Amino acid sequence: MVGSDFKRNNAENYSIRIDCNLPLTDKSHLIDDLAQICKEENINVFYYHEADFNNHCNLMLFFTNGRQKQDSIQNVDINSFGTKVRRLTEKYPLLHFGHLEGFKYYPSHNTHVRLMADEDYILNEKQNSF
Repeated sequence: MVGSDFKRNNAENYSIRIDCNLPLTDKSHLIDDLAQICKEENINVFYYHEADFNNHCNLMLFFTNGRQKQDSIQNVDINSFGTKVRRLTEKYPLLHFGHLEGFKYYPSHNTHVRLMADEDYILNEKQNSF
């Protein structure tokens, strides 16, 4: 779990962050599968940073929801979400958690938005779209 800096109206949010690496040939399929899992698990914000190198990719994945309101709290079964994400290692045997090659290929930029609600409460500024 990671927290954010203050955004619009001094709002902050908490996200699930997953660091992983895999071959570039599997990246778009993995992103599609993660977006589907988000829809199944009531997660409506999914964006990521990437660093591609030598036919491989480091990914920093973020999952959260938009603004939480007193009369419409969104519930997410984090254990169900985690189980589905772990199952992706069976579908993608070369998917590994953590990053490769040190800070040189640390995915801190190149933001791609796949699912987004309340963007100005989640991201500091408009990023590259997926």
